[in-house]
Amino acid sequence: ENNETSENIRLGAGDLLDVSVYNVPELATKTRVGSNGDVYLPLVDYVHVAGLTLDEAQEAIEKRLTDGGFVNSPHVTIFVNEYASQNATILGEVLKPGQYTVLGQPRLFDIISTAGGFSERAARRVTITHRVPDDKPVNLQLARNVNDDPAKNVEIRAGDTIVVQRADVVYVVGDVGRPSGFLMDSDSLTVLKAIALAGGANRTAKLSEAKIIRKTPQGMQE
Repeated sequence: ENNETSENIRLGAGDLLDVSVYNVPELATKTRVGSNGDVYLPLVDYVHVAGLTLDEAQEAIEKRLTDGGFVNSPHVTIFVNEYASQNATILGEVLKPGQYTVLGQPRLFDIISTAGGFSERAARRVTITHRVPDDKPVNLQLARNVNDDPAKNVEIRAGDTIVVQRADVVYVVGDVGRPSGFLMDSDSLTVLKAIALAGGANRTAKLSEAKIIRKTPQGMQE
């Protein structure tokens, strides 16, 4: 554990701790912080550690051992085996969706990279939902090359859920060079761009009769 981690990270539900007491090996235990924020320890039973730094949690356990008369001048050490409370979740169109630990101050592009990057079907639309229910979700439209848009590389916090949206598909059919389907990875695809992606209109095409067929909640519209 580095100093920044020990001083700034607060324990939370799900964290897996190794707790040891100097010169009292029989009190060494591995314990997980429960959903109520408590850990169970030999002799002292339940101690509330959620929201405490490592130093504060060590002092709280030392006080309980002293107050109970179990150990004189105890020296408690906590090692965090697994920072489950410091995870963010990334879902949707990345290669390795799942939970990732976000110690320090990681940013959105770090988490996307850790998750293997975008899948082939990814749009550049990302929604970030925070653990605190009152916080509004953040909706971002990223550039095709994310490094061109550093302002969108926002900080990710523990408990965040990141969803990478799937791109819609536009089909260009008829008298064009390469009839096919194309991913809409941004909201700025125009009819002319779509036709260009399909190799342009053939010389025999009747462009005045081009149609857009769109699926809407009311059904198909032409």
